[in-house]
Amino acid sequence: MSAAPPIVLERHTERLADETFDVVVVGAGITGAWTALDCARRGLRVALVDKGDFGGATSSKSSKLLHGGIRHLQQLQFSKVRESAMEQARYVLAAPHLCRPLPFLVPTFRSARQGRTILRAGLLTYRILSAAAARLLHEAGVDVRSPSVWSKEAVSRRLALESRDLTGGVVLHEMHMTSSERMTLAVVASAHAAGAEVANYVRVERFLRADDGSVRGVRVLDLERGERFDIRAGVTVNAAGPWIPDLNGKVPNQVRPRVSGFAQGSHLVTGTLIGGELAVALPTALQRESFVDRGGRHVFIIPWRGHSLIGTSYAQPEDIDDPRITSAEVNQLLGAVTAALPGLHLSRGDVVHAFSGIYPLRSARVAPGVYQGAAAYQVYDHRRQGCAGLVSALGTKYTTARVVAEKAVDIVGQQLDRAIGETKTRNGRLACARYESLAELRGESRRRCAELLEVETIDRLVATYGSDLSAVMGRARGSDESLQQLMPERSNLVAEVEHAVVEEMAVRLEDVVFRRTGIGTIGVPSRQSLERCCRVMGRLLGWGPDRCREEVAAVESRRVGA
Repeated sequence: MSAAPPIVLERHTERLADETFDVVVVGAGITGAWTALDCARRGLRVALVDKGDFGGATSSKSSKLLHGGIRHLQQLQFSKVRESAMEQARYVLAAPHLCRPLPFLVPTFRSARQGRTILRAGLLTYRILSAAAARLLHEAGVDVRSPSVWSKEAVSRRLALESRDLTGGVVLHEMHMTSSERMTLAVVASAHAAGAEVANYVRVERFLRADDGSVRGVRVLDLERGERFDIRAGVTVNAAGPWIPDLNGKVPNQVRPRVSGFAQGSHLVTGTLIGGELAVALPTALQRESFVDRGGRHVFIIPWRGHSLIGTSYAQPEDIDDPRITSAEVNQLLGAVTAALPGLHLSRGDVVHAFSGIYPLRSARVAPGVYQGAAAYQVYDHRRQGCAGLVSALGTKYTTARVVAEKAVDIVGQQLDRAIGETKTRNGRLACARYESLAELRGESRRRCAELLEVETIDRLVATYGSDLSAVMGRARGSDESLQQLMPERSNLVAEVEHAVVEEMAVRLEDVVFRRTGIGTIGVPSRQSLERCCRVMGRLLGWGPDRCREEVAAVESRRVGA
């Protein structure tokens, strides 16, 4: 399969210690990843580090939606609607293989706030505000579908929903990521291709301070090698999400204002595919916090990889370093679905996986029953508190992370007192999307791999790797073992594990299981399968039996009911 060679991510932490950078970015979630890419494309020498894996925290714990901004109509934030719609379009154009249009059914009821009239008025307003984004997608050959109206009978049949107040529904289209984990990795790899030095499992312990009080880099601990060293840089961008306050707090009484509070948000994955390939937005009986709304926040049921993804619950976080879904959150989500769709008879036994992340709030603490997801991202230039060399960038939505990065890098240029020009991330493909047409890539991949793999497996590989599929298949063709199916319960190949380790900087089993291949995101595989995956990784990374047991145990602790 002819294609440009993939970008190889290798851990060279000695380079981080040996060089002086223009910028060091702390946190390799989606905001930090875009910041590093923006810096690199504007010609800055940049380092990107994270105390965990790339996108391993909040960026991987979402509903995988690229929100087009329609929810901002509730707060009458029209500029946010335009911004979100445009950023959604940019993701689709940057990595088409990682995005798919997703029809969303919003039931309507016989009430002023949940009726068809107000919803259709909102959709008309949204179409006007998002017209520029729609044109951008249309010009790129992406089908932009208009909303459609469903009858009461059609909604009732599809969802087994019986309500005297039901009047029908409206179907609108959002964009959904096949894998938010791989989207974040794609941005990181693109930053590396543009010259950024990147490393996972490098924990920042404190800022480096000059005599004048300015920040001049960070002291870090390489968690894989157990070594401490300094990364020197003219500007440090703190993009560590929920950990921003903790790190900034190590500069006493100087770094203000503090970013917002945080909540734990959780999702369930069920083996039951609800509503087919149609997502459903269920209104819940919660308090309002909008100028115009439909009676509270929504719980989403999203078809995903043959399963249903249900979210999001909100709770006060107990441990931001290792958030785990609580029994109360499970009840909250299952209760919301059961109350709206009693005919499903959904129970805990249907749940095959669950995950939790830490999300920014509008306020300092969680208010039960109120949707508090922060709409306004926060970018701070800390020179205003006399702390030069430091910028904080807190994103609130995956969709608008690129904008947050752009604003942060503009401030970086000001702090460096250097003309760095405008951002170069608004257009163009990511490194894994070096193909002219996704349809042509899929067709070519089917022809070239037809004798080796089933069509469904080929299509899944294309949707996972894009143009990097050539590297995966090159490895698979190189040995009989690499072409083998990794485990009975999934169609993944041994070659995918090898590719993750050799070319995608996977250094722990959970990196492969949850973020590179996604084999664990629809239910943790059997122990036998995990042990085989561990043996493949161990052969490449030099693991002994004790390390393999530790790695398997860490992944199994994520099993539902563990």
